[in-house]
Formats: sequence, C-alpha cells, structure tokens
Amino acid sequence: MKSITLIVLTILFLPLKKDNTHEFFQENFLVEDEYLIGDWNGDRKDNIAVRRKREIIMDYNFDSRREFTFYFGNGNDEDEYLVGDWNGDGVDNIAVRRGREIIIDHNFDSEREFTFYFGNGNDEDEYLVGDWNGDGIDNIAVRRGREIIVDHNFDSEREFTFYFGNGNDEDEYLV
Repeated sequence: MKSITLIVLTILFLPLKKDNTHEFFQENFLVEDEYLIGDWNGDRKDNIAVRRKREIIMDYNFDSRREFTFYFGNGNDEDEYLVGDWNGDGVDNIAVRRGREIIIDHNFDSEREFTFYFGNGNDEDEYLVGDWNGDGIDNIAVRRGREIIVDHNFDSEREFTFYFGNGNDEDEYLV
C-alpha cells in the first residue's frame, strides 16, 4: 500500500500601511511592527530597525539579521517613537514621545538619559525631527495646521515659528 504525504503551504502577505507599519499574529495576539530608519552605528548609512511593542531590533548592514536588540518605552499606543541624532555623535538614537513628554535614550542602553517637554502633546500636534539650526544635532518641531514651532536646544521653549503648506489633511510633511 502506498502512502500519500500531503503538504499544505500557507503564505501570508502583509501589506505595509501608510505609516510604515504592518500587523501580524504572533502567539495568538495581534502585534504591530513599526519600521524605524536611522544610522544606528555611525557609518553614515541609514539602516532598518523594527519596533515590536517596546523591543527594538536593529540590522546594521542589510543582511537581514538582528545585530542588536534593546528595549525602550512602554511599547503601547501611548508611545510615539522618534529617531534622531540627539547628541551630535553621528549615531541616530531613539526617543519616545508620551503626551508632551519626550524621553531620549542616547546610547541604546534602555535608560532615559534626558527628558524634556514640548508642544501640547494632543492629537493636534504632529512631532517632526530635524537639524533645524545646522549644528549637527537633531531637535524637535511641532506642526499644528500650517504652523511649525521649533525647539532647537531641548529647553522646552519655542525658538522660532514659521508657516508652510496649507496645513490641511491633504498635506503630508516630510523631514
């Protein structure tokens, strides 16, 4: 008598959503990956990191392997993860925005190195990261409509304000 082996292969395609995330099921609960982009090792090349709840998994050289993993923030919907070179050392690091509180980790040790407060922290504020004054250090700006409010020294104060775009839902602000 011949035996027949049946192999069933299921392929799951995960479409990337507009906000650089996709959802998948892991251990019977929904997990959402968020892709973060930054120069994680100072080689002047941006690479990929994946945030899964509070775990951040980094690939330094596009080999699809985990080079480094650390944990930061709560990893819940309350946390917005931001990427920037917060101290000017040529390496991008992670910050977490929770309301108007911004918590910075300078060295991937999962510890809060610096905290400051900026903006209102509500849904009206969109937080943007950039080197706004050319000093080699990334800072925070808040966009409300077409108003962009910049703090370029982490003192929780408005250094300058400018207006750009229409500020409506059709505008997407890129940094």
